[in-house]
Amino acid sequence: MNVGRAVKITCVGVAGGIILRVVNMLYSFDYKTGFYTDSGMFAWLIMAFVALVSLLCVIMVFKDRGSLRGIGENRSVPVGIITLLSAAALLGAGFLQGQEHLRLISQGYIGMQFPMSSDLHLILCITMVIFGILQIFTAFVFFRGKNFFTHARLLYLLATLWAAVYMIFVFVYFTNSSAMLENIYALAGAGGILISLFYLAKLLSGVGKERSAKIFYVVAIPTVILNMTYSVSNIVLSFLGNTYLDLGEPPVMLQYIVASVSLFILALLFTFRKYAAKQNNDGADKRGRDTAQIKKIRNM
Repeated sequence: MNVGRAVKITCVGVAGGIILRVVNMLYSFDYKTGFYTDSGMFAWLIMAFVALVSLLCVIMVFKDRGSLRGIGENRSVPVGIITLLSAAALLGAGFLQGQEHLRLISQGYIGMQFPMSSDLHLILCITMVIFGILQIFTAFVFFRGKNFFTHARLLYLLATLWAAVYMIFVFVYFTNSSAMLENIYALAGAGGILISLFYLAKLLSGVGKERSAKIFYVVAIPTVILNMTYSVSNIVLSFLGNTYLDLGEPPVMLQYIVASVSLFILALLFTFRKYAAKQNNDGADKRGRDTAQIKKIRNM
């Protein structure tokens, strides 16, 4: 199945992108000026690697015929656990960022140079908490195998509200890096999450099914590779004491959110493929039983 291979290659792209970017940021990035010390050659090669892996996976998805389906009444405990983890990250970050917002305002840190005390940041915190609560309900969909979103078709669109606010927040405050590639990672990654969550909302509501599933894969695969390459490598670098927060890097806590949501989307890529395979096998078994029954009738 081409989709199955594409998801496996996606994991290779994620792992390769993270390792390459950590090496690049350790040895070819000036944390004082925000410029690459090798004129960005290694960074552009990493972006080319991400783009080529993404393109290969997208082509494989397009070549696959009829192996994708929408979300049915299926259980998936691993996806439920990952969904709960993303919910915990969203809720925790939302509350902590809200406290940071209030603290900065009380200390008089207000203005364009203080994004974490802006009105947009407060809206981001609120939508983050809403998305976290929504993810708790989504986890029970996978734990129980009962998709109640088909009865509340617009509910999961609240996730795209957070994604839209996050993209605007990143665009306004964190696309000022001296290195253009850093801006591409941040903004393109945020846009990819927005579109991915929109098509996920359609799948959860039972709209589109095969077509929506294919578009979800086409958008989600590059989004996962791009975001995890960027956010996970930045998290690793933060543990090593290498950050460039004054040069366009989003706060590490937001990077955790992006990484957790991207991991959630990656888990769904595996899950939809398994659902599709199961449904295809069930369909084949049913066709086999029908054929055998027809032959039996003819022989009577």
